[in-house]
Amino acid sequence: MNKIFITGATGFIGHKLVQKLLEKQDEGEALELYCLIRDPKKIPAPLLSRITVLKGDHANLHEHRHIIEGCHYIFHVGARSKLGDGVAYQADNVDFTRELVAIAEAATNLKRFVFTSSIGAVDRAVDDDCNRPLSEESLSNPQSDYGRSKRLCEEILQSSMLPYIIVRPTWVYGPGMRNDSHIRVFIEAVIHGKLFTKINFPGNVSLIHVDDLVDALIFLAHHSASVRETYFATDSLRISIGALFKLIGQMTGIKAGMIEVGCGIPLLMRKFRNYFPITVQNLFSDVLCATGEKLASLGYSPRRDHCAGIYETVHWHCQEKERIQGRRVRQAVVTGGASGIGKAVCRLLYAYGYEITIIDRDIQMAQEAAYPLNAQVYAADLSVDAEINQVVQYLQDRAGEIDVLVNNAGVGKRGCFSDSNPQDVWAMMKVNCIAPMLATRAVLESFLQSAQTKTIINVASSAAYQPLPYMAVYAASKASLLSFSDAITGECMRSKGSHVEIISVSPSGTATNFQLSAGVKNEDAGKLLSAEEVASVIFAFIGRGSRSVIIGTSGKGMAVIARLLPKKMQILLWEKLMRALR
Repeated sequence: MNKIFITGATGFIGHKLVQKLLEKQDEGEALELYCLIRDPKKIPAPLLSRITVLKGDHANLHEHRHIIEGCHYIFHVGARSKLGDGVAYQADNVDFTRELVAIAEAATNLKRFVFTSSIGAVDRAVDDDCNRPLSEESLSNPQSDYGRSKRLCEEILQSSMLPYIIVRPTWVYGPGMRNDSHIRVFIEAVIHGKLFTKINFPGNVSLIHVDDLVDALIFLAHHSASVRETYFATDSLRISIGALFKLIGQMTGIKAGMIEVGCGIPLLMRKFRNYFPITVQNLFSDVLCATGEKLASLGYSPRRDHCAGIYETVHWHCQEKERIQGRRVRQAVVTGGASGIGKAVCRLLYAYGYEITIIDRDIQMAQEAAYPLNAQVYAADLSVDAEINQVVQYLQDRAGEIDVLVNNAGVGKRGCFSDSNPQDVWAMMKVNCIAPMLATRAVLESFLQSAQTKTIINVASSAAYQPLPYMAVYAASKASLLSFSDAITGECMRSKGSHVEIISVSPSGTATNFQLSAGVKNEDAGKLLSAEEVASVIFAFIGRGSRSVIIGTSGKGMAVIARLLPKKMQILLWEKLMRALR
């Protein structure tokens, strides 16, 4: 039985470490966990029965001496890490580490003492040009009180006789991080459109996902060559601050990181780097970049990439904001969510904290789309009566939980109506028109009784505004859906106390699989909207009340023509235009 002592078990890294060790316990490893915790109320109830809680901090560490001395592994993860806390670092970081090391030196069974330091314990020397990443051989020149406290802790360990391992993480991110930490600050700033997030700052940073860091700590604790060594923990993939803004912006549907910095400014800022605080230095210079080559040489490699890890963090951040405000996690159901506009809507809803259910007939594509979103999949072909009825029942059963219903699934087919297959006609009407109507009916009664805002989004088309020869059924089905949406909007407005909003959206031509499956020529692909653009507009109107929205310049032009031109002229015009697309 390996006894493990952990400090900081309720913190970002410590909590994840406890979870990972308990997973190993479930897999059959004989582990006994002792966690020093200042406030046991912060430990989730399911964990309390599986760990031994040692209440206290540096002030009463000596009371737990007999337990610490009997442990085989010590993971010293706890620390005061909030920047700007000044003298508190001495007591909480340095003095605490010194006392813990003194106790650990009397331990007879100790195999490893793993200490989580920081890249801030090194920082950059005054004459460093920042052209190379920091390594374990880099001279230490911490520029903050926090960094200096971590460096002092490292020196305490290095002067001891303990089998220590020092791990210096770069920027650690992931679900559970503090709200004042780098990536979360960036997420919130991008979402609120802060001016500085529009700038493509060139300074690069190194990151590591919290799961990868915890794996590295455990890996090193069991590696024979790691004793009395220091390692940087990073995924070794540098990313600029501007690219981070842009990435978060893409996930949240907000433009960010697009303003280029004049070429002379970065050069000037790098030349006079030492005259600025490190937060400003980092915008233009690769101050916080480090290499993980030494750790990699032992056989360790991180598994999480930036995109997936930050996407998960954005999702968690938005959910956490809702939780703090006492609101439950919001639920969304999207039909046709496996591809195109539906998939883009799912990704955007997920980024903002929604739990997603995808309804689609293509089960493989749906599962692929659902995987990064941890979404549920409901397989159904909305052109089949029996499966429409099953979806209706599913929605009725879940209506009280659903906050947003997106009727997005749609099909189309080009050709003369006289040559059409009646089965194709029925399929288009069912998928494009009947299924959205019945899905809306399935949730509407519950929605009308809710005290919270509930949203139904019906995705029509710019084709709904005029007759389209050679796509007659498709245009008619979308016109019907548009009219239906307007009609029930009126009914909901008359319902006393209603918090239901009906949003109908009519996108212009969009670059999706629809163009190919419907047989529409795609010669002007560059003029088509992207699915992400359409999804951003759709999301922007959630919570702003019922409305009918046309997305894209061409669609708005088509709607104007429909109002101004006599019907006969419209028919002749569209016959000519649609024939040219055949």
